[in-house]
Amino acid sequence: SIYENILKFFNLFSQFRFQVMDAQRALLDELMGTARNLTEEEKKGYRELRWDDKEVCAFYMVRFCPHDLFVNTRSDLGQCPRVHDPKLKESFEKSSRHDAYVPKFEAELAKFCEKLVMDLDRRVRRGRERLAQEVEPAPPAPLSAEKSEQLSVLEEKIKNLLEQVESLGEAGKVDEAEALMRKVLLRFSIRF
Repeated sequence: SIYENILKFFNLFSQFRFQVMDAQRALLDELMGTARNLTEEEKKGYRELRWDDKEVCAFYMVRFCPHDLFVNTRSDLGQCPRVHDPKLKESFEKSSRHDAYVPKFEAELAKFCEKLVMDLDRRVRRGRERLAQEVEPAPPAPLSAEKSEQLSVLEEKIKNLLEQVESLGEAGKVDEAEALMRKVLLRFSIRF
């Protein structure tokens, strides 16, 4: 409906607007630092984020963040609640503690991904069970011999007329072919 289309457009526009704002914010962070909007008093207690802070996404540091995998799908995890910063990733990769943290972060990522797979498997299993429980429609009643014969005759007539339409079209008699096709459609009440 129109309402649903407007709602979809508004959601897409909002997502785009927030993406643009995030990109602008990231650019300002890069140029002026993340403490650019703090007062002098606030800057006294401020500490720059480091790659080993809890607010930083360990998955992003070591490989990829699963929150980025299924964007705009039914399995969308939403935005990652932790920070994804290429500068922090770069500092992690240059850190002397890098090799010590990689196995820990990879183990956490593997555990998270296994949980995701189990959840998705469970959803698939429930969907299949729901499909199996749905009552299949009863097959149509078999046609009587008389109706079956009538159906065969009609199918043969339609086939012959369609062959005539095709031969007229191949002979370049397009107007006659269209007229015959309309006649077939009207005669047998075929609707598209």
